[in-house]
Amino acid sequence: MFDELKKKLENLNSILKDKNKGLDRNNIKEYLIKNDIATIKKSKKLNEQELRAVSCDKGVVAVDGSINNFGGLYPHYISLIRAVALCTKGYKAEYEDIYTPLLEENMTQDEDAIKRRATMSKMEIKAAMDAINNCEANIIFMDGSLLHYKIDCPYEWDELKKSALYKNKIIVGITEEVKTKDIGEILIKDGQLYDEFIYDREILFNMLSEGEYLYLKKEIKTRKKDSGIKSFYARFSDDPQAIGIDFLKEQEAVSEGILSLIYTLTFSKSRGIPYLIDLVDVETKVTDEKLKALIDGYLDKEVVEVYFNPKRNKRGY
Repeated sequence: MFDELKKKLENLNSILKDKNKGLDRNNIKEYLIKNDIATIKKSKKLNEQELRAVSCDKGVVAVDGSINNFGGLYPHYISLIRAVALCTKGYKAEYEDIYTPLLEENMTQDEDAIKRRATMSKMEIKAAMDAINNCEANIIFMDGSLLHYKIDCPYEWDELKKSALYKNKIIVGITEEVKTKDIGEILIKDGQLYDEFIYDREILFNMLSEGEYLYLKKEIKTRKKDSGIKSFYARFSDDPQAIGIDFLKEQEAVSEGILSLIYTLTFSKSRGIPYLIDLVDVETKVTDEKLKALIDGYLDKEVVEVYFNPKRNKRGY
């Protein structure tokens, strides 16, 4: 069995190694610029005065959500969902909620997963709305792509977007993992690549220098474009993997200054996202201990045993 596993892993390594070697990223970068497909610019590290100017000396807010589950398989589990908005100037908003499919109408397991994700997205938007209404900061970082809010909870997303535009609050989505295929599709269509399964994260790996960002000038029809979202790809640390940065199309004009702000708030020796995202992530985390304490404190032992306690929790090893 081990020999078969070893053989499969070695084969996988060989295939992906050859695939990676076939990507001449310097040529791709040159082709994108030369053919006016993409613009690549260099952000700058802002000094204190420039930081104050970009943020209007009102700080920056970061919003994140977290979810932790107790129990077994669908539908016998309970989730504690938490969202936090945190500002560099001291403001903080926290929201928590409980979700379990046992209290929902009948639905499939796939529908349950969608609803649970939508519940967290709605709570993150609630935290962002709190920041818009109660915090003076004009810049709000959302941890993740803006598109998933449009997909998960379109009504709440539209309300957030309207409020942000009305109050001149800049909404920015920051994504650690680039999942798009936009650059790849353009290169395939132009005959520059022939692998239809190539993703932008593979193309962008180590293609950008630290501080550089890329945006496509040659628009292609994507869900983000249709949703009024403009995406940038950036490398803001020595980590070779690019991140994604989303803006509302109506706020694209301020992107250059915001991108330099993000670059300034990102440590060179990091995975490439602003440290404020890490700070709010810590604030948002729902620990196993906290969830267990809530379960023990408010649910009868019999209820827990009947509905939520899986047999794996009773293992003696």
